[in-house]
Amino acid sequence: MRAKDLVKGNIAYHDELNPEVWDNEHALRVEVRYKLLEIARRFIEYLEIPNFNLLDVILRGSLVNYNYTRYSDFDLHIVTDFASLPGDITEQFYDAKKRIWNDQHDITIKGYEVELYVEDVNAKNVSAGTYSVLDDRWLKIPAHEKPDIDDRAVSAKARDLMTQINRAVKSGSVEDLDRLQRKIKTMRQAGLDANGEFSTENLAFKILRNKGYMDKLYKNKNLKVDQELSLDEEVVSEKWTKKYKDSINCSNPKGFSQKAHCAGKKKHTNENFADGKGPGRPGDSQRHGIPKHATMAELEKASHAPGRKGQLARWQLNMRRGKKK
Repeated sequence: MRAKDLVKGNIAYHDELNPEVWDNEHALRVEVRYKLLEIARRFIEYLEIPNFNLLDVILRGSLVNYNYTRYSDFDLHIVTDFASLPGDITEQFYDAKKRIWNDQHDITIKGYEVELYVEDVNAKNVSAGTYSVLDDRWLKIPAHEKPDIDDRAVSAKARDLMTQINRAVKSGSVEDLDRLQRKIKTMRQAGLDANGEFSTENLAFKILRNKGYMDKLYKNKNLKVDQELSLDEEVVSEKWTKKYKDSINCSNPKGFSQKAHCAGKKKHTNENFADGKGPGRPGDSQRHGIPKHATMAELEKASHAPGRKGQLARWQLNMRRGKKK
């Protein structure tokens, strides 16, 4: 695919503002404005902040400029003063709330999705156009100046990032996926700060988003995190369990899970051998629900039981692993 083919359809520049959004006098269409205000009201209610300090409701992005495409969306910003909330986690709180809202809702106007943001009144504005939905007026009118876009540079940047995303997804590493996600975010912001909306970095990001690569990156990262934090219902095989546990160096355990394992191992060893006594009367294990000739996996499971059953199971495990009194 040629560079121009990758850019075409993902990046455009028109002679007029989007006629579905703006009237002939470049004013926001009445029905669009009322719907955006209703969405903003519902979003503010969802924030659940008493006496929320609303300063403005504004539109930014390609639908407020001449570079809109079929992939554009309404970037609706709720403007407030972050300093009005106590603490230093205000930005993170608003970011988390808007992510949940945007994930849970699929709101469109004239076929374009509506994305919600909470913006600090003191935030730097790099948008070419800004419109106050609340006051129904332009805060910054976009100039019609067709940008000089280097198709080859944009395409090369986008292709390189697509390759990196595919490799990170294939590796299955949460660290790689997270690092790449942060790298792309930083890259895009640097491009916006340096050269605005038509920077190579921002245009490459738009291609990634339009082609579904950003969604692929986010979903795979979340999937891998979910898998790491989940535990299958099936009992782990005896061979795998022994191999993994034997590989743990309790002199230098790594991470919380290995440290907990080593602490439990030490506790169980002390418990079963401190008094130098045997397991008790013959048949005691069976009387407490431990099968005769139980497998290592069955003993592992029983070792987590409370009281005498767990004690007996741990004693048998230690015996089979070659520990001596």
